[in-house]
Amino acid sequence: MMAYVEQGDRVVVLLDSVVANPVGLEVALAAERALLCVSLGTSDYTSARRTLDLIGKERFLGSVTLQPTSGASKK
Repeated sequence: MMAYVEQGDRVVVLLDSVVANPVGLEVALAAERALLCVSLGTSDYTSARRTLDLIGKERFLGSVTLQPTSGASKK
């Protein structure tokens, strides 16, 4: 990823919830910007709010809501 960024390219990284899997938090914090993706019917408000708090709401470009994928479980 760093090589692409150093060349001036943009990189999009998909991460699991940083609340459920904090390993991605370092990646999210290293990113210039973030986009919060919320699965309808499976994501909860508390986790979304915690994500904003952990990463910093000023870093987010915005949010999108997605239809849940089949077999998705509530986290």
